[in-house]
Amino acid sequence: MFLRFARSTQPVTLILLTLMVGIMWFTVPIKNDYCNAPAISICSWISRLADSTSLPARLTGMASLLLMASLIININTKFLFIGQRTYLPGMLFLLLALMLHQTQSFHPIFWAGLLLLFALDRLLGTHRYEGLANQVFDAALLTGLAAVFYPPLFFLLPFFFFALLILRPFNWREWFLVITGMAIPFYLTYAWIYLFDKPESNHFISGYIHLITFPCPGLKPSATESIVLYYVIFIVLISFFYLLRIMGNIKIFTRKSYYLFMILALNLLLIYWLIPQAGKEIFILLAIPVSYLLALYFLSGRQTRLRLIFFDALVISAILIRYIN
Repeated sequence: MFLRFARSTQPVTLILLTLMVGIMWFTVPIKNDYCNAPAISICSWISRLADSTSLPARLTGMASLLLMASLIININTKFLFIGQRTYLPGMLFLLLALMLHQTQSFHPIFWAGLLLLFALDRLLGTHRYEGLANQVFDAALLTGLAAVFYPPLFFLLPFFFFALLILRPFNWREWFLVITGMAIPFYLTYAWIYLFDKPESNHFISGYIHLITFPCPGLKPSATESIVLYYVIFIVLISFFYLLRIMGNIKIFTRKSYYLFMILALNLLLIYWLIPQAGKEIFILLAIPVSYLLALYFLSGRQTRLRLIFFDALVISAILIRYIN
């Protein structure tokens, strides 16, 4: 039932989707228990916005989430690694993100996620260039800027190195560009603090280490949330094994793109497990590669009754979990 609607590319689909997100965003009690680590002075206004439950903060959060979904759709439209133009990846991303009842207000990870999507777009575009790809530097620079807002993303550096191995022939200059691009936002941040807040610049490095080691609570689902979480993991595993089964029959670039998404998902999980400041909010970023994987499964091959049931159960679970907890 829901999958037939989700496969539609009519403009009314986007209108109804926006209305659905708005209803799910504003019709539940606010439980703004994100972990907001202390911010450096240059980002203090972002922390104040994240700590707020005011209407502007909530509207900013919802607009940022919708913009992330739009970028997810546009990246597939540009590269067509799912094989068709569809709104489904964006819809799946919104469903997965809204499963967290904390997704009701603004958090810096939304803007970090937007920058990460722009970086992913630039990184995927490097497959079209045979020489030195400056897009590698752009992608690293955007991710470094995202890490200014959300410091644990600095540990996405391994993802970039694996991405270069997958997408590009080896070129040491591109590896150097990755390191340089990731470092420049931190250097500019330090320069800004040095010019306008000199005492803080004296412990800039130790301050960032404190940000990264600041402990945030992890995911502690209730019994109901655990059932939904296990169901999502079950669908993801089915989609993963389906991808492995068809891997030999899809285009080379599509295959490389999904290798990239799997490495991104693994890197984000490792950040969640190993970096104390990475709290439950990082699952919003994890929903990006997972949404592409699920979209491929639900759109490829025959639309069997079992797939329709799986998708309907996913939608119903995402909606109910917002109101049960």
